[in-house]
Amino acid sequence: MERKKYIRIRIILISLALLICGSSRSEYSERIYSAYITGDMNEWENVINEIEEQETLTIREKKELLEYYYGYVGFLLGEGKNSGAKKYITKADDLIYRLENSGSSDAMVLACKGIFLGYKMNLSRIKTPVLGPMCMKYINKAYETDPENIQAIADKGHMLYNAPSLFGGDKKEGIIYLERAVKKLEDTGTAKGNWMYLNILTGLAQYKNSMGDRQGAIDTYEKIIAFEPDYVWVRDELYPELQK
Repeated sequence: MERKKYIRIRIILISLALLICGSSRSEYSERIYSAYITGDMNEWENVINEIEEQETLTIREKKELLEYYYGYVGFLLGEGKNSGAKKYITKADDLIYRLENSGSSDAMVLACKGIFLGYKMNLSRIKTPVLGPMCMKYINKAYETDPENIQAIADKGHMLYNAPSLFGGDKKEGIIYLERAVKKLEDTGTAKGNWMYLNILTGLAQYKNSMGDRQGAIDTYEKIIAFEPDYVWVRDELYPELQK
């Protein structure tokens, strides 16, 4: 897997963080975490297929599946596999629709609507004038619905960092929101074994480096490696590249 491309796509998109609201770990979460730190996206797809094959899913399981769709779509876009990305975006849209109709339109579902609009925007730049404001609308609404929701906090941070200043973007404020999300994950004890914790930290390091804060980026990468020494992407690629 070409991880450089993957991070570029994920930074361009409005949001990286999903479903990190402190939900209980499932039988699949350990496999997904292992797939993330090793870059084994075939295993990631295997987990998705296994969940989809179940006859019925609880609300929590549907939200978990949505998380895994997000991660896989990001990978497919990074590899230029747009047709596959469209397939899983369609599945995510259907799942979001079903969650809304079941009365589960909470901060997470609202943020997901914004996130997948961001994916669609990446697939069709000509739709940016329409999809961009809609994406921001749902992410803002998610945060307004529950400002203590970790996902909503992180998504707000990514949105602020990536949005043009003309439309309310503020890179420094975006980093503050992301650091708040990281601290909340740590304080609530939901960082361990959580791929999104590493995902947010990786994005933070990228952002800090882009802002000229090289030392801040180095410190963040070192924090990641201390937390998860087997995280191949950071350990073998991103951190060594920054040190050069």
